[in-house]
Amino acid sequence: LKVDTIQDADGNNIINENSNAVTIGKAADTVSIPGSATLGASGKTITIPSGCTLTNSGTATGFGGTTFLYATSGSSASSVSVSSTYITTTHDLYLIFLSGKMGTDNANIKGQFLDSGGSAVASNYKINSSRIGGSDDFSGVSTYFDLNNVNGIGNDANEGFNVVGYLQNPTSNTITTSFDGIINYSTTSDSSRAESFSCKRADGTEQHYGITFYPNSGTFAEIKISVHGINKT
Repeated sequence: LKVDTIQDADGNNIINENSNAVTIGKAADTVSIPGSATLGASGKTITIPSGCTLTNSGTATGFGGTTFLYATSGSSASSVSVSSTYITTTHDLYLIFLSGKMGTDNANIKGQFLDSGGSAVASNYKINSSRIGGSDDFSGVSTYFDLNNVNGIGNDANEGFNVVGYLQNPTSNTITTSFDGIINYSTTSDSSRAESFSCKRADGTEQHYGITFYPNSGTFAEIKISVHGINKT
């Protein structure tokens, strides 16, 4: 049986071939593939036309890039955390965005990693930070890490903060867990500040399954966090 077009009983195209281009269904149709399928062959190109949208409701592998994992926001919050639901062995590297406003003037943002039971780990943090565009530096070992060390963050209308950070190797028991990135904020006098920070646990054998952030005093008047996993392949 050799045909170029297969139609349903109403005359609608199911499969059509024209000049080596195969069309399945018609505009506005939904095409379902109940089993496994391979699209294209090695060396071929699959093109998604302009205006089309790919919606993934399952798990995408082999694409590289990032996977959105978690986001939340709140007000008058004493802390914000990312739990073991999202920090798993699936990813070795996480991109975290944190932003908000402080509830107390002249406050710092502190952080700790979480153990497998969700409890904060309070030992052996090594911290290094440096003001961008200035000469202030800080280093030390503590029971927590700071995202800002040069100045405290103000809590007036224009005095919020934004953080971009990378959480690396949290579940490894051979490489130390670290959180590194940049924070920009305004001081109590509304002066703009930016700091780079590098924080790690000094114990490379200990695994971590989360991270928490909290003010050294008061609360976060507003807080938003977004977490993305960097795909391994």
